[in-house]
Amino acid sequence: MDLNKEMNEKDDSDNTNPFEEYMQVKNSNNIYKQVFKYSIFPKIVHNMDMRIIEANDSAVKEFGYSRNELLKKELIDLHYKDDQEPSDPVREKRKKRKS
Repeated sequence: MDLNKEMNEKDDSDNTNPFEEYMQVKNSNNIYKQVFKYSIFPKIVHNMDMRIIEANDSAVKEFGYSRNELLKKELIDLHYKDDQEPSDPVREKRKKRKS
C-alpha cells in the first residue's frame, strides 16, 4: 500500500455542500461554547498581552472575583504574589515595548 498515493488522492466521497459545511462549523462552535461555559473546571481565555478576555463560571467561583473584575485582570494577577516575582522582568520588558 502506497501511503503517499493515498494521501494525495482526492476523496470524492465528500460532496458536502457549502450550507452543510456552514452548519457543521456552526454546530462545532456551539459545542465548544457549551463545553467552555458548563465545564466544572475553571477555564480562562487570554490574549497575547495576557489580559483575560473570557472566563467560565467555574473560574469566577474559583478565583472569587465577579466576572467583570476578572475580565479586567491579567493572567499573572491570579498567581500568588511570591510566584509573580520571577515574571516581573518579563512583564516590565513587555510594558516598555508597548510604550
